[in-house]
Amino acid sequence: MKTLHAHNDDPQDSNASQVSLLLPQLYELYTAERQLALDLSNLFHQSTSIPMRLDLSDRRKETTRHLLRLERIIQMTSGNPASHVVAGMMTLRPSAIEMSETGVTLEVELQVLRAAMVGYEAAISTAAQLGHASIASLLMESRSEKVETISALSSR
Repeated sequence: MKTLHAHNDDPQDSNASQVSLLLPQLYELYTAERQLALDLSNLFHQSTSIPMRLDLSDRRKETTRHLLRLERIIQMTSGNPASHVVAGMMTLRPSAIEMSETGVTLEVELQVLRAAMVGYEAAISTAAQLGHASIASLLMESRSEKVETISALSSR
């Protein structure tokens, strides 16, 4: 006769518990990146400066790479196809960016990027604590690119 233990040693339950810690952070990052992509697109269409449009286009491409990377990470974490990513997302707010002055525009973008950095750092920490080194590594790639972007924008 088998005795029941209060402690559950089922690896599948343990994995599900780990995923439940990391997945909400990944969905939050995905939502933030989608919002940034929306804001960058709006800024691009409102800008009349060719150098600014080129820069915004580069930032939008970088954000798209981050979205694709996050989709891959969410798929790795949840085991669901990337199309299931949308199910865990928050609704995007309308873009709050209005083109007035370049400095204001860049400050708004810097605030969004700094907020994303906090999210990436939390997700990296959680992934590392849960032993998901490959996921932490992929998240660090995006975080490093955000650091470079913040540095470039701050030096303007």
